Amino acid sequence: TMRMDVDLAADNFSPVNLEQNGPIPVHGTLATDIRGRVSGPLDSIFADVNVTVLPSTDITYPIDDKNMAQVKPYGTVNIQYNTAVGELDLGGKLNVDDGIVRYSPKLYPMMPFRVDSGSHVTFNGPLGNTDLRLSASQQVKADVQSAGQEPRRVAFNTGVRVNGILD
Repeated sequence: TMRMDVDLAADNFSPVNLEQNGPIPVHGTLATDIRGRVSGPLDSIFADVNVTVLPSTDITYPIDDKNMAQVKPYGTVNIQYNTAVGELDLGGKLNVDDGIVRYSPKLYPMMPFRVDSGSHVTFNGPLGNTDLRLSASQQVKADVQSAGQEPRRVAFNTGVRVNGILD
């Protein structure tokens, strides 16, 4: 039986070319460090790879025609894949402490929200178990007036939040 045994190591590696208007909607710079091993008989290869997304990563993801998220994730994700059973397991956490979400709710102008520090994506096994904890906020000011009083300017925090398990 033929076997494979390959060690993987790469520093500041861009595994894909994320061009704007390319075949996938995501574009930007993806910088990674990769460490891992791919081994086993050719009919049952097992991959165990750590992918560290570096802070120099800058990704833009269009949400629909005019809405988009531009984020700078970083962290390490362990990827395990067994070809014999077609099972993909992910583990780890990507932090998203910096970025902008441009969102235009119906009847409102485009609003830029800053990604809130502490936002993250946690991987817990199969892709469907991925836990999203992402939020972005913006401070807006509006004139408010109580009966019989002069209008006054008040600051409000508005935001968007995506929380929960993918599945």
